[in-house]
Amino acid sequence: MRSSVSAVGSSTVAYQWRYNGSDIPDATNNVLVLTNLQAQHAGTYSAVVSNAGGAIPSRDATLVVNPSAPEITGNLSNAAVITGGEALFRITAIGSEPLTYEWWFNRIKIAGYYKRCV
Repeated sequence: MRSSVSAVGSSTVAYQWRYNGSDIPDATNNVLVLTNLQAQHAGTYSAVVSNAGGAIPSRDATLVVNPSAPEITGNLSNAAVITGGEALFRITAIGSEPLTYEWWFNRIKIAGYYKRCV
């Protein structure tokens, strides 16, 4: 997210960005850039612009961080084993946490093979 404010004044202008009503440390430029946004970054952002004549707050801007859908990043590999052997299947995925994994065999969910990752 990139947000900016602009102001004019008769002396040096200072900026202070705020998150949910509290100052954001070191956020004192006219531009606020937020990267790698997560659910905990959602909220209300604003800025206070000040100079020798006083201070004035900006209007609030609300940031909503929508969860990302899961994406499979590593596919399953085929396995061939001898009778009585063991097969290991592994898959990797990314997306908004928590991710939930379910294992299926011949399009039927396998009971007991459910994992929720946090």
